[in-house]
Amino acid sequence: MKKWLIAGVSGLFLITGTWLGQATPYLELFFKEEPEPVYQAQESILNTLKINSEHRQVDYLSIGDSVAMGKGSEQDEQGYTSHIERELEKENLQVTLDNQGISGQTSAELRSALETESGLSTKVKEADFITLTIGGNDLLKVVLEEKNPMKVLTEFPKIQAEFKTNLTAIMDQLTTLNPEAPIIVTTLYNPLSPQESYYDHSDNMLTIWNRGLKEVVYQYSTGYVVDVDEVLTPNPERSWLADEIHPNGKGYALMAAKMVKEIRGNAQASANAQFNR
Repeated sequence: MKKWLIAGVSGLFLITGTWLGQATPYLELFFKEEPEPVYQAQESILNTLKINSEHRQVDYLSIGDSVAMGKGSEQDEQGYTSHIERELEKENLQVTLDNQGISGQTSAELRSALETESGLSTKVKEADFITLTIGGNDLLKVVLEEKNPMKVLTEFPKIQAEFKTNLTAIMDQLTTLNPEAPIIVTTLYNPLSPQESYYDHSDNMLTIWNRGLKEVVYQYSTGYVVDVDEVLTPNPERSWLADEIHPNGKGYALMAAKMVKEIRGNAQASANAQFNR
């Protein structure tokens, strides 16, 4: 499985780079410049937690894939969630962390779990705060299951549309079960070395993907997006990676710092606009 993952990621973006170089008309449509979705939060997450939590007890639920789970982090750490837990406790909050991240989980699988698993639904209902990382496996599953990197490119619009449908259902379920809990959703990041000739093409694809993610999440008053791709920045050594995909301790610390900045209400936002459903 790991061999296919490594070959698949490399093959996906190698083929992407080759194909896009031969498809200028499609390239102009596919990478059309569009305004970045932005959202102005009315209240900081930290203030919400302090107001809503009973006796300063905060139930923190993490859901999503292996990055949500913390794969690649140091021993006894659960990725960015452990860092966030400690930072919240510095604010005199008593945090109970429940990490329900599942390695390999897709948006369709998380959607199904939320709709059918009563135990997970109960956890969502009881949570004061939720973080979510999902979507990377939606792209990789074609490589892993069908061993066909080219299909990811040719069917990218379809894959993204299905992801947005699933993410909408996930956010609907979360906010129906728990209308009060703030929900932070992280963007996808680019694990490839910037020295790769197809790095820019892969970055463009992820820009489009993350834009679509924001279009969904910003429809919800309790939804926030943190651009972790802005801190997991490209460098030849990729010193924040544990393997070809997952962050290491340093990478998760960088993600957490960006997320904590949002939690404390210091992240910059624009008043331009929550999307209307």
